[in-house]
Amino acid sequence: MIKSNTYEVQVSADIDFTQEFWKDNNVPHVDFVYDQSDISECRVDDLGNYYATYKTLVLTKETQFTIAYPTEVATITVPAGEYGIR
Repeated sequence: MIKSNTYEVQVSADIDFTQEFWKDNNVPHVDFVYDQSDISECRVDDLGNYYATYKTLVLTKETQFTIAYPTEVATITVPAGEYGIR
């Protein structure tokens, strides 16, 4: 079963959400992104710090993924765990 967890992290006021993503080497076919698309959607604390949220990928059991690359198709097996933690 595939689930997700939500986390909140501090981000810079000048972040470009359209360009910001990260990878987890254990799931190379997944790009992890923030839930927000603009800084105005972020929570702001009393000190003016901005906070964005993101979701991880949680596999409750070993899971196989088939990935289509331009020149081949590959199948990877990913163990149960949480992936994409920033």
